[in-house]
Amino acid sequence: RAALSWHAGAVQYLLVDFSCLQAELCSVMCDVHTGHFLMGSLGLYQVGKFLGRGSYGRVAECTKMGSNETFAIKIVDDLRAGSEEMEAMKIIRSLNPDQNNLIKIHECFQYKDYMCLVYEMLDESLEDFIGKRSFHPAHLCQIRAIAQQMLVALSGLESINVLHGDIKPDNIMFVDQITEPLKLKLIDFGLAVNPQELNIGTQMQINPFRAPEVILGLPLDVSIDMWSLAVVLATLYIGDVPFSYNSDYETIRGLVQLLGLPEDDLLRYGKFSYDFFTYEEESSQPGWRLNTPSEYTLAHDFITMRHLSGERKASYAASAKHA
Repeated sequence: RAALSWHAGAVQYLLVDFSCLQAELCSVMCDVHTGHFLMGSLGLYQVGKFLGRGSYGRVAECTKMGSNETFAIKIVDDLRAGSEEMEAMKIIRSLNPDQNNLIKIHECFQYKDYMCLVYEMLDESLEDFIGKRSFHPAHLCQIRAIAQQMLVALSGLESINVLHGDIKPDNIMFVDQITEPLKLKLIDFGLAVNPQELNIGTQMQINPFRAPEVILGLPLDVSIDMWSLAVVLATLYIGDVPFSYNSDYETIRGLVQLLGLPEDDLLRYGKFSYDFFTYEEESSQPGWRLNTPSEYTLAHDFITMRHLSGERKASYAASAKHA
């Protein structure tokens, strides 16, 4: 009788525990917190500490129940953005993630109003690595290893017509600095796209990793990923970004100071070239010149209001026109 009573108590405890878990899974709370459970197709995950936050959601270290496996789950609060990243990862699955130095995805599922993407757990980002070194230049041996692996990653993506579109130090991560000190992978394919789908004038990437083609409004292809990677490598080499980046103008100005004026054909066909350059026909030597800071400021949409006639590029201007 005592044994029967004990078993009955244990069963009741398990039922209560299961009902609590079920309530947790079916909760109508509008957020996900440490300790919550996420039910995927391949298992049940308990949310641990949060590792970071991006524009569309957060990344949490999660434990798969019934095992000692840990995963990084990206909890995206924009279902469309999450679905687009999932579709990109489906395409990337055709590549071997380890051979091509790309993050490995295990599964994707919807939880309430969130899209959850379950990725392998990696170490720290290149951005953290740079910060821990107090922005001291990295050794050439380290830079060479990083460059080689990222070039393999970009080559793999190009082979399947995928442009990453957001290469920067916090999207390059070490796999495990203890067992594989210089093994890295490229992460975050939330903005990945087929380059043939990009229109001239598409605004993408962030300064200081934004390619000149994006800023000037030139045709876009996978070479803009190469530009971003080059800026990352230059940052590692000198310990800081190679030029100012508070605005597109400062970036262009830094490029001109470092590399000279872009070729005439590029400026002639750039959709936004006149935002940064002026063609002087009346000069004794006709040609392009960089606008002065005051000329750039006075020509800005906020000052001229020309966006109201649809003449300018700024994305906020288009919405202002229809407000």
